[in-house]
Amino acid sequence: MPAPFVHLHLHTQYSLLDGAIKHNPLFERAKSANMPAVAQTDHGNLFGTVEFYEKARANDIKPIIGCEVYFAGGSRFDREKKQRAETGYDAINHLLLLAMDARGYQNLMALVSKAYLEGFYYKPRIDWELLETYHQGLICTSGCLSAPVPRSILANEPDTAWTMAEDFKRLFGDRYYLEVQRHGIPAQEIVNQELLKMHHDMGIPLVATNDAHYLEEHDHDDHDVLLCVGTAANVSDEQRFRFDGHGFYVKDGDAMLEVFHDMPKAVEATLEIAERCDVEIPMGEYHMPDYQVPSGKSLDDVMEEQAWTGLRAKLGMDVGEPFVGDREAYKQRLEHELGVIKGMGFPGYFLIVADFINYAKANDIPVGPGRGSSAGSLVAFGMNITNVDPVEYDIIFERFLNPERISMPDIDVDFCMRGREQVIRYVADKYDGDVPEGDSLEGRYDKMKVAQIVTFGTLQAKAAIRDVGRVLGMSYGEVDRIAKMIPEVLGIKIEEAIAQSPELRTAMDSDGQIKRLLDTARNLEGITRHASKHAAGVVVGTRPLIEMVPLYKDPKSGDVMTQYNMNCVEQIGLIKFDFLGLKTLTLMADAERMIRRKPGLAEFDVNGIPMDDPTTYELLCRGDTEGVFQVESSGMTDLVLKLKPATFREIIPLVALYRPGPLQSGMVDDYVARKSGATKIEYLHPSIIDLTEETLGVIIYQDQVLQIAQKMAGYSLGEADLLRRAMGKKKADVMQQQRERFISGSITNDIDGKEAGRVFDLIVEFAGYGFPKAHSTAYAYITYQTAYLKANHPAEYLASVLTIESSNHDRLSRYIAHVREKGIEILPPDVNHSDLDFGVVDGAIRFGFAGIKNVGAGAIEVILEARREGAFESLFDFADRVDARKVNRRVVEALVKCGAFDSLHPGRASVWASIDGALERAASMQRDRAVGQESLFGGLGDGAGLDIPKLIEKTDWNDRERLSFEKELLGFYVTGHPLSSVAPLLASFTDTTSLTAAGKAGREIRAGGLLTGLRETRTKRGLRMGFGTLEDLEGSFELVIFTESFEQHVGLLREAKDEMTAAGERGPIPLIIHGTLEEGDPPKILVRDVTRLDIAEEKLAASLRVRVKSPDITRDRLIALKRLLSAHAGDCGVYLHITIPGESETVLGVGGIRGVSPTMELCQEVDRLFGRPVTERAI
Repeated sequence: MPAPFVHLHLHTQYSLLDGAIKHNPLFERAKSANMPAVAQTDHGNLFGTVEFYEKARANDIKPIIGCEVYFAGGSRFDREKKQRAETGYDAINHLLLLAMDARGYQNLMALVSKAYLEGFYYKPRIDWELLETYHQGLICTSGCLSAPVPRSILANEPDTAWTMAEDFKRLFGDRYYLEVQRHGIPAQEIVNQELLKMHHDMGIPLVATNDAHYLEEHDHDDHDVLLCVGTAANVSDEQRFRFDGHGFYVKDGDAMLEVFHDMPKAVEATLEIAERCDVEIPMGEYHMPDYQVPSGKSLDDVMEEQAWTGLRAKLGMDVGEPFVGDREAYKQRLEHELGVIKGMGFPGYFLIVADFINYAKANDIPVGPGRGSSAGSLVAFGMNITNVDPVEYDIIFERFLNPERISMPDIDVDFCMRGREQVIRYVADKYDGDVPEGDSLEGRYDKMKVAQIVTFGTLQAKAAIRDVGRVLGMSYGEVDRIAKMIPEVLGIKIEEAIAQSPELRTAMDSDGQIKRLLDTARNLEGITRHASKHAAGVVVGTRPLIEMVPLYKDPKSGDVMTQYNMNCVEQIGLIKFDFLGLKTLTLMADAERMIRRKPGLAEFDVNGIPMDDPTTYELLCRGDTEGVFQVESSGMTDLVLKLKPATFREIIPLVALYRPGPLQSGMVDDYVARKSGATKIEYLHPSIIDLTEETLGVIIYQDQVLQIAQKMAGYSLGEADLLRRAMGKKKADVMQQQRERFISGSITNDIDGKEAGRVFDLIVEFAGYGFPKAHSTAYAYITYQTAYLKANHPAEYLASVLTIESSNHDRLSRYIAHVREKGIEILPPDVNHSDLDFGVVDGAIRFGFAGIKNVGAGAIEVILEARREGAFESLFDFADRVDARKVNRRVVEALVKCGAFDSLHPGRASVWASIDGALERAASMQRDRAVGQESLFGGLGDGAGLDIPKLIEKTDWNDRERLSFEKELLGFYVTGHPLSSVAPLLASFTDTTSLTAAGKAGREIRAGGLLTGLRETRTKRGLRMGFGTLEDLEGSFELVIFTESFEQHVGLLREAKDEMTAAGERGPIPLIIHGTLEEGDPPKILVRDVTRLDIAEEKLAASLRVRVKSPDITRDRLIALKRLLSAHAGDCGVYLHITIPGESETVLGVGGIRGVSPTMELCQEVDRLFGRPVTERAI
C-alpha cells in the first residue's frame, strides 16, 4: 500500500479544456492509492463542486473544496491590459485557496462569484481587497509558477517576493503555506530554493503538490491534445502553449516522497491540511422563496382559495356552487390533492408558479396547456397553471407528486418564444433585491435572488473526432468522412460506434493516423467543453444567491447564472423553475391575431375551439400534417395515417407511442394492428379491462401501471408510483420483493397468484416504455389546436409557420413548397404592403420584411414608421422619407433585388440603376432640412411639389438574373423557379425529393435539381473530393462526393455550379444525382453518379421502344432500321412493337442487335424512317 498522501492542487474536467480528470476514475485512483482525501481546485470556478463532493463521500474519500483563482495585480475593476503591475503582481496571477469550514466555503463562493461578476477581464479575477474581506476560513498557498510570489522570485525581485509572502502570512496566519512543486522544470528549483529560505526565516510551513491535470502518466499526450483544442492550436505548432516539464498526473504517496525525498515534511503537510479541512455542504432542505399573501391569510388559505375558485370557473359553475353529481369526483380529487400539497409544504411553490403564469396570460403572452406530469394535477388545473382536466382524461396525481416519496414538485412551463424573457424579468423584478444604479459593478449583484442556471457542453463522439482531427492537422474532408461514419444514434459513444460500424473498424485498422484520431477522441470523449445558459432553468433564492451558490457571468452575453448545474442546485435545496420557449405557441398566437381580422371572428380564441371538429380529423387522417405540432415527421405522419384518429382521446396515444422504445419493441405495431382490427384485442386480466380499454389492452401510460397495482394488488397510488420507479431501475432484489408484494396483494383480492405473477411480469415489460399520460394529453392538445388552425384557417396558420421559420431558409423553402402545393399564392415582398412578418391578403400570403436577408429589425421599423404617413409613391419618395442611417444602400439593394418595388416600378434593372441617384438626392434633401434651408421653389423644404426624377432606363433582368437575386435574398424563388419548365421531366427520372426523403436513409435514390453550392477539398492522401448542395423544387440536399465519383464528374459539377453552358450562355443546368441517402437536415446523398437532365433519357434509359403499325413494316424499312441501330451500338435494349390495329400487339427483338445508345440523333433518324414519331425511351 503506498504511503498516504493528499492531492491539494488538482484540476478536473471543469477546468475547461485544461483539466482532463473525471470524477469517477479519480476516486477509484484515490482509493487504490491510499489517499484519505482529495482536493478539487479548478481554474477560477466551482462548477463541479457538488458533483465532486457527493461522489467523494460515496467513495469514502474526504472532499476538499478549493479553487485556483486568478489574482489581479491591482484592482479587479482595472481593465488596462498590462503584464505586470507596479506592485509586482501579474494581471493573470494564480492563487490556490482551500475551504476549511462552512465560513470558508461561503467566502470561497463569494470570491469566485465576484471574480466573474466584478473582476472579469479575460479571466475572472479577485484582488487583494476581496481577499482581505473574504479570507476567513480559507487556507492559501503560494501557488504554482504563475502565482505572485514565484513570479517575483523568477523576475529576480526577491524583496518583492518576501514582502508579498509576509503580506499573505499576516492576512492568513497559520493558514498560509509555501507550495513546492517538481516537474523537472528548472524554474521550479529556483523558486523552491527561495521558498525554503522563507520557510526557515519566516516559519511559513511547506506543502508539496503536483498540480495534477490528468489522471495517469500515459494520459499526457491526450491532455496535450486537449490543450490544443482549448487554445485552437495544432499539436505541430512550435510556438503553442504547452506544459513544460512532466508528471502532471495523480501520483501516489510513494512517488511524491521520492520526488520530494529531501522535503518529506512537505509531503506529510498534505495530510495535516486535509485534517484541517472539513466542509459540510447543506443538502436535503428546501429553500422555498417567500410568496407574499394578504394579511391574516396563510399560504395554505390562498392556494385553496385560488384552486376552488379557478376550478369552479373552468367547470362553468357559479361562485360557491356545490359539487354534486358528476362533479363530486372533482371535489374529492381537489380535497385530496390540497391535503397532499399542504402536508408536503409546497403551497408557496404552486402560488409562485400560478403568479408568473397569470402574469403572462394577463400580458397576452401565450402559455402552454401543460408539460410533463404536472398536467395530472387538478390543483394546477384550478389555479390556471395547466389547461388539462385530469379528471376528464383519467390522469393520476401521484405520478406528479407522491406523498410517500417527498420530493419537490417539478412544473415545467412552455411560453411563447417572444414573451419568455419578459416573464423571467417579471420574476426577477418581484423577488430580486434592489439593484444599485449606475455603471459601477461593485456590489451590483450582492442582493440578486433570481438567476438562470448553467449547463455544460461536453465533447460528444462526432465533436470529439472533429476537434481532435483538427488539432492533429488532418484535412477537413478526411475528418468529416470519419465523423460521418458514427451512426446517427443519440448519445452514442465512440466505442459503441466502432463496434457497430464495420466501415469505421476498417478505417481504424488500415490507417495509423485514423487509429490515433479515434483513440485520442475516445479518451477525451465526454469531457466538459464549455459553460452556457440552460435553456429553461431559473432559480429563486430565499436570500441573496451569492450566499447560497457561486455565480457565473457569461463573458459574451452578460447573463448571470449559477455555477452549479440543474441537478446540483436542486441538491443544495434551491428552488428552480423551468421557463421553456415553445415556438408553436408563438406561431399559434400569430395565426390567432390574423384570424381575428377575418369577418365575424374578432373574438376567436384558439383555446376555445370545439374538440370534435370533423375538418380537423379529416386533415389528420389524410396525412396533411406538414407544420402540425408533433406529427409532421414522416414516421409520425405514417403512424397518424395508420391510426386515423377520430376523437381527441385517439390523438393522445400518438405522442406516447412514437418513441424509440415502443417503436423498437413492437408495441406500436401491436397497437396499430389492434386498432385496425387485424389483431384481436386481448386484456392482461379481466379485473383491469376498464383501465386498459382506452388503449386497446396495451399499457401505454405510466399512469396505467399505478392504476393496475392499485386495483389488482391493493397498492396505494403513492406506493404504486414507487413500484413504477423500481421497474425503471430494474434492480433484481427490489423487483423480486415487489413481485411478491404484488402477488400477495392480488391473492387478497381473490385473484389467482399465478395469474397475478403473469400480469406483473407483463407490466414490467410494458413499464420500460410507458410515458406520462399527463404530458401526452397536454401536447396532444397542442397537436389538435395546430391541426384545427391548419384545417380551418390554412392561409393564416401557414403564414405564421413561415414567419417562425423565416430565419431557416432550408425549412422555409420546404414550407413554401407546401403552401404552393395547397394552392395558396405566395406574394413577393412589397414596400407598401409587407409587414414585419408574413401576412395574409385576400387568401394569399404576403412575404414579410423579416424574411429578407440584409434587412434588419432597425431598418424594418423605420420603413413601417415612414409608411404610416402614407404609401410610398416611388423609389425616390421612399429614399426621401426613410432614415438613411438605418435604411442604407445595402438594405435598398436587397429590397430591389427581391422585387419589393415591383408594384411601383415593374422593371427591377431600372430601379437598380437608379439607386445611387435616389440615395444622393434624398441625402441632399435631408441635409437641407437639417439646416433649415429652403428650396428654390418657395420654401418647400419637405420636398413637396418637386418634380420626381425618372428612373434610368435599363433592359430588364432576364429570368435567370431575377430568380437568382430572389434566391439570394429570400432563400427561395418567388416569381418562378428555374426548374419549373423541366419539372415533369425531372419527376420522370427521380424517385425522391427533399420533401419525401424522410424514412429513406440507407437506400439508393435518384434526386434532381440545381447544384447551388460546390466546395472542393483534398483527403489526407491528397486526393480530391467535394461537398455540394442540390436544390430541388421543395428544398435541398447536401451532397458528399468522394474521390472516385468526384474525379469522374468534376467537369460537369463545376460547369453546373458556374451555370455556364458549353455554348457560353449563362443558365442553370439541372442534374440527376444517383447515390445513397443519409439522414440529416437537410438530407445527405453520398453521390455515385451525376447526369445532366437534358441527356438523362439517353444515359438512363433502360430500353428503346419502336412502336409501329403492321402496314408500316416493309422489308426495306426493316433493313434500314437494322442499319441505323447497328450504327448506334450501346448497352440499351431495343424492342420493336408491331400493332395490328384493333387486334393485337407483338413485341419483338431486332435480330443481331444486342443494344443501342439511345441518343436523340438515333431517335430522330428512326422517326424520319417511319415518317412520324415512333421511338420511346423507357426508364
